[in-house]
This record gives sequence, C-alpha cells and structure tokens, in this order.
Amino acid sequence: MATPLAPLPDPHAPDDAARAAAGSVTAEPTDTTVTAGDVAWRVRRAGRRGPVVLLLHGTGGSTHQWDAMLPALAQRCTVVAPDLPGHAGSTVLPGASAPRLLSSIGGMAAALAALMRRLGLAPAVVA
Repeated sequence: MATPLAPLPDPHAPDDAARAAAGSVTAEPTDTTVTAGDVAWRVRRAGRRGPVVLLLHGTGGSTHQWDAMLPALAQRCTVVAPDLPGHAGSTVLPGASAPRLLSSIGGMAAALAALMRRLGLAPAVVA
C-alpha cells in the first residue's frame, strides 16, 4: 500500500520572514501607521495565514468600507487594507510630490508597492 502524499504548500502563503516583517497580525483588525513611499499610511490588517489580500478603497473612501468583510477574509487570508494617500488616516509627507501621488495611477501604484515592500508582503489578490 502506498503512503499518502503530504499536501503541497500554498505558494501564495507568506513565509515566516515576511510575517515577522509585517509584525503581529491577528484575526481581529488592527490599525497601524506605516511610513513608506512618501506617505504616512494608516493600515488596517487582519488574519494570520494564507494568501495576502490587498484591499483598496475608492475615491473618498477609507479602510472602514471593508469592515464587514474583514472577519470572513481573516479566517483564511492575511488582509491588508490601507487608507490611500489623501484619504482618511493616510497623509502625503511634507516635501513629497502630492500631485504625483494623488492624481496619477503610476504614482499611486509606486506608493502602494513601497508600502507592501515595507510590510514585507506580496499580495496574491488585489481588490
């Protein structure tokens, strides 16, 4: 009789080093401030395992629009929901190019990439 194979690891699951860089993440949402990419970001995080899900709100929104979904997602995912620059709790740092960050998709993408690098996480899903 053949021995059953062990399940393959999830290729999207963050490794221990990425989790340590991201700090303590729990199923209950926590808000932290992270400085990256010329922005002081307010970041809401939840979950402690599975793929990293990056949730982005729309114009005029905030991380709070995801509150109803966070508990369900946190059961199986590591959730990161930042306030975008110029919205709610995130601010463009003095001396940074606010127009580049606030009015350009490229500028916003670069700032988000800097945030994710700072957290040591790579999103498997962006919504």
